Amino acid sequence: MSQTPDKGAGSRTVRLMSVYSVLVITVLVITGYKASKVLLSLFALELGASPAQIGVLMAVYGVGPLLLAVVAGKVSDRVGFFWPLLGGSLCFALGMLLPGLLPSIPALFGSAALVGVGFVFYAVTIQGLVGALGTPETRTRDFSTFSLGPAIAAFLGPIAAGFSVDHVGHAYGYLLLALTPLAGMAYVAALKRGFPAVRKGGRSERGNALDLWKRPVLRDTFIVGGVVLSALELFSFYMPIYGHSVGLSATAIGFVMSAYALAAIGVRFFLPALTRRLGEAHMLTLAMVGAAGTFMLFPIFESAWILAAVSFMLGLSLGCGQPLSQILSYNRSPVGRVNEVIGMRVTVNKLAEVACPLLFGVLGTAFGVGLVFVVNGLLLGSGGLLNRRTEGA
Repeated sequence: MSQTPDKGAGSRTVRLMSVYSVLVITVLVITGYKASKVLLSLFALELGASPAQIGVLMAVYGVGPLLLAVVAGKVSDRVGFFWPLLGGSLCFALGMLLPGLLPSIPALFGSAALVGVGFVFYAVTIQGLVGALGTPETRTRDFSTFSLGPAIAAFLGPIAAGFSVDHVGHAYGYLLLALTPLAGMAYVAALKRGFPAVRKGGRSERGNALDLWKRPVLRDTFIVGGVVLSALELFSFYMPIYGHSVGLSATAIGFVMSAYALAAIGVRFFLPALTRRLGEAHMLTLAMVGAAGTFMLFPIFESAWILAAVSFMLGLSLGCGQPLSQILSYNRSPVGRVNEVIGMRVTVNKLAEVACPLLFGVLGTAFGVGLVFVVNGLLLGSGGLLNRRTEGA
């Protein structure tokens, strides 16, 4: 199951790539991704879209990953990490450029589709790369270090998006922030010779994606990971809508959302110590239950400062969810099918990402955006209960 870098004569080259290199790539690419979520919501509102239409736009982000995640995993298992990562970053950047060049709702749909496809090749490949760079003994530390990248990007992206909208406008904001995935692509290209080869720890298991789903422990892990990601994605989309509805500026909305990221960055420094004490699965259960309660608080408040404090609380709990679900998926993967498992995990995540926005978009239009946070909290609580079944696995 474990994938390791080449040894011997090639080790001088492989040392060019480390988990810290992956961290830099992640910050560059995901800053654009996080910014695009805020830009899309605010630009769609500016163009007259309803919450239901924005829900459809949200769902489009997940269509490409839903269809291609397992394919991306199989490609990465076969051809290695470099080309899927480079191609995904390029597709991502093109998606960011589109609304800036053609500012319209159809362009936002095209952007969401391109960003989604680029993101799935990035996400599947980068997680497999993190696992390949380490050993079973260092994997929790490596994934915790890597998870700082999305957290830092989640801090920078909303602030950059809000500042851009307030100072240069929505279209130019897209063009400006397209520079981040382009920079990530350039850094990937510069490190081409340093990528480790995909290696297997023993005889590879064969089978199709359905075989993975039939394994109860993996299935529960996939579902819980989907709940965690759906909660984060719904927060990314609906916090701007809720902030807009209570009269917050784009900069204030970015500030509120970045408070989440600031907490997520902080808690991930302590994640290895916490998991050594509590275990990955039990820690994930506690994080999901804590996030469920925090989500219920958002509709109560309208002050940017109080909402930022609630967002910070959410980051302390939900900020643990993604790295923990990644670690569990990797550790429970069959031999030789690590990236395929990651692809299956992303597929389930994106299925939730497609279905939940459509449902919540209707709820938000009919009953108000506040209900979205309450129902999302209930969903997280249910996921936490489900995760308890995997704690002994």
